[in-house]
Order: sequence, then C-alpha cells, then structure tokens
Amino acid sequence: MDKYLYKKSDSYFKDVITLLAFNIVVLFLFIQWEVLEFLYHTSREYEHWQLDELIPLSASLALSLSIFAYRRMNDVNKISHAYSKLADENPLANILSRTAGKVLLQSWHQHASYTAEPFSLVRVKISDFQQLQLTYGDCVTEGIVFSIGQRIMQDTLVNSEVVQWHKDSFLILLPNSGSLAADFASALSLSLNRDLASMADAFIEIQTVPWRHGISLKSMLGELEENSQDTFIEDSQRLFERKA
Repeated sequence: MDKYLYKKSDSYFKDVITLLAFNIVVLFLFIQWEVLEFLYHTSREYEHWQLDELIPLSASLALSLSIFAYRRMNDVNKISHAYSKLADENPLANILSRTAGKVLLQSWHQHASYTAEPFSLVRVKISDFQQLQLTYGDCVTEGIVFSIGQRIMQDTLVNSEVVQWHKDSFLILLPNSGSLAADFASALSLSLNRDLASMADAFIEIQTVPWRHGISLKSMLGELEENSQDTFIEDSQRLFERKA
C-alpha cells in the first residue's frame, strides 16, 4: 500500500487515536500517583541500585524503538509497492493486469469524452479455453496464453496498451478510429490463428468496439460481449472444419 494511501486509511487514524488516548490516560495516572517523585525518593533510598538511571534509559529506549518502527514501516512500504507492481503487471510478459486495466480504461474513456479523440477496444479471446486445458494440461495452456500475449505485444500498434482481461482473453486499447481498429484486428486474427493452426481445439476470436460520443465504458464492454455471442456460430463452424 502506498504511504499516502496508508495515512488516509481507517486503520491509520484508529491506531493514532488509540495511542493518543492511551498515553493521555497514562499521563493522568502518573499525575495522580506522582510517579516521578516516587522514583526520585526510591532512587535516593536505594542509590546502590542506580534506579535514577531508568529515566534517561527510558528516553533512549523510546528513541531507539521509534527509529526501529520507522525503518520497519519503510520496509513494509517497499514490500507493498513491490506487490502492487506485481499485481498491476505481469513481470514476464509486461502485460497489464485486469486491475490496472480498469484504471487505464477509465482514463482513456474520460480523455476521449473531454477531447473527442477516438479510441477503440479490441478483445482477443481464445475459443474453447476449457477444452484446451483438458487436452494439453494447465502448463502447456499457460505457455500458449503467454505466447499469444507476446505476439500481441509485438504486433500491436504504437501508443496502444495490452491488458490480460481474463485468463483466456486480452483487451487492447487502440488510439485509433474504428476502421483502423478493424484492419488491425483482421491482421492480428490471421497472425494468431496461423500460430495455432496445429492445435485442433484452439483458435482466436476477435471483436472490436470503437468509442462513440456519449457511449459509456460499460456499454462498450457490453458490446464486446454481444459481438462475442454473435460470432459463436461462425467460430464453431471453423472449429468443425479444422477437425475434419
């Protein structure tokens, strides 16, 4: 968790308030019992025990613990930042995760709404993903997905972003009009399906949705799902032909 976000969290304020309340209560107890006077008289009575040194020692311990707590908090912040980076991006494929992709989608959509600069969403989906896992196993399937992601990263256009939307699909954000996105999707489909030609149960289906003035991000993602359903029969026919 980012240090700034941590300081805004409920647990941070609860801890601060709890510690302040505890120390205020302790202060009133010390005042009521006159702890310092008690320690002074006890140290004078038992001077050979060196009890008077407890006061500077307490200050030294408090400073040492403060430094220790500060350093440990920095370590936790570094670890949290590292985990956050792993959650946002696959370190092997350099592809954004779904969590980071949602933030990016909102940013692109807001930018288009303000500036009217077009962009398009392209979804790349591995058809019959479960059958692929049953046929080749999880390890081989993960390798296939990784290879597809790398090919998308190689073939994608400049200033585009690639997001692993689900385990069987990728989402590409293109800063182009719908016609250019359609041409890109067609070329990418040919390239990816050529790579999967030797695998009878695997082929790629691609849908594109261009941004239009007034369309919401939810509607754009919904159109991708509808387009996927519309191409199901055509893709099933292609799979039948390949098996034959």
